[in-house]
Amino acid sequence: MSVIQILSLVNGEPTPFDRQFIVEFDASRPNGSGHADSCHLVTTPNLDGATHYEVEDAIELWRSVDQRNPVCADGKPNRPLTAFHVAVLDV
Repeated sequence: MSVIQILSLVNGEPTPFDRQFIVEFDASRPNGSGHADSCHLVTTPNLDGATHYEVEDAIELWRSVDQRNPVCADGKPNRPLTAFHVAVLDV
């Protein structure tokens, strides 16, 4: 089994999720912040609290498309979690 650790945003800007492990992620569920493009993401700093995935499922989650707005302005799929560098770690 594996866990997903968010390392940083691809553009290098710091976020509260840096070095955190994913507990829940849903690309199509709003996070309640009021921003239309926000996604549901729950993380933990503790490896023990992270959700465990099969490697294939972890990669599928990272590549999941926001069904509320499935295509970006550039015509590519809207995959919010790909804005982050992540590590899929065996546990």
